[in-house]
Amino acid sequence: LRIVDTPGLLPRVRELLAHPDWQVRVLAAKALGRIGDRSDVDRLVGLLGDREWWVRYRAAQAIAELPWLGGAELDALQAALTDRFAADILAQVIAENRSPGGTAG
Repeated sequence: LRIVDTPGLLPRVRELLAHPDWQVRVLAAKALGRIGDRSDVDRLVGLLGDREWWVRYRAAQAIAELPWLGGAELDALQAALTDRFAADILAQVIAENRSPGGTAG
């Protein structure tokens, strides 16, 4: 999963988002952030409610790094979240990316 870079593997990566081992879910979220398409935003949003903090964090990072989601879309997505943990983790990643040294503008 660390080196997945081809959309041909999307079906398998998507399956692994539900893996019982949280470390596999972390890697699957990161991979989906690299190779996913617009339909995967909902899958990543679902991971924002995972019981494991690292899964939530990596899913939020993957969402924030999607090239077709700009700042306004990220803010709207974060504001629409009803799960407190999901909203908090996405807000944290958005703030990290907007801080000096962050990757988003």
